[in-house]
Amino acid sequence: MYRSITALFATFALSIAGTALTLATAQASTAAAAAKDMNCDDFPNQAAAQNYFVNHGGPNSDPDGLDRDGDGIACDSNPCPCSSSTGGASGGSGHSTGSGGSGGAGKTVRQAVRVVKVIDGDTVRVRLPSGRRPLVEVMGFAAPFKAGHCGVAESKATLSSLLPKGAKIVLTSDPSQPDKIIDGRLFRYIDKGGKDIGKLMLKKGWVSLYFHKGKKFKRVKAYRKAQQQAQAHARGAWGPC
Repeated sequence: MYRSITALFATFALSIAGTALTLATAQASTAAAAAKDMNCDDFPNQAAAQNYFVNHGGPNSDPDGLDRDGDGIACDSNPCPCSSSTGGASGGSGHSTGSGGSGGAGKTVRQAVRVVKVIDGDTVRVRLPSGRRPLVEVMGFAAPFKAGHCGVAESKATLSSLLPKGAKIVLTSDPSQPDKIIDGRLFRYIDKGGKDIGKLMLKKGWVSLYFHKGKKFKRVKAYRKAQQQAQAHARGAWGPC
């Protein structure tokens, strides 16, 4: 009887030890996974990388090195859906786009792209993650375009300085505006490093507010203020030209 009880306790002790070892192994595996450095190749698309980046301290901290150029956008070379969200929404992709770069009524579409070339004072050719290179008409302002007119060369030079070749930018649609306009050009706001390019252009004074078919856009208040500042200080075409 004594031997039976002893054997029973020994079996019970071994069972507890085995369970503890299993739990310790699982915890170690979880800790190792949490500590694993993530690379852009670990994510199926840019939006997934951005969501991980934000939820792990980005853009203020980037322990995995997903945002190499420090502009707050992780893994910009990954395929879309894409996101430039910094809100840290869990399980989602923030403000995202499909792979085609097309907008849609009722939703705001954001997409990280690269500058290929500035065409004139309000038009840019970009490279999408898909490899397509569409023209983008910058929303909210218009540059002079007739040869010899004041501001034609200056507006192009200003936009070129703000958007050098290869620069990473974010295109943003406006649900109140058409997705595309003349010649199939994408109609978008452009932001670079958190700065609104349209607002900067209006502050420089070489362009002026533009309402497509007379319809106001979402950023109109800030853009109007930027133009008023240029006028008040006689900048660009608002001064002697």
